[in-house]
Amino acid sequence: MELLVNDQSVDLANLPRKGKPVIQFSFIEKNKPVVKIPFTEIDLAAKWLTYLDNLRKNI
Repeated sequence: MELLVNDQSVDLANLPRKGKPVIQFSFIEKNKPVVKIPFTEIDLAAKWLTYLDNLRKNI
């Protein structure tokens, strides 16, 4: 999972102020396409990514 803004990977500690945010899920199996979930706000996308990453780590 990663946060993309304008199709560029971004650091959660240094979020850009403007752009088109997307959370991208890449699968281990290379034959599966990536899944991109668009967001309207960069900050909200970053919060969701952090939340989902914490869930994944606790499984």
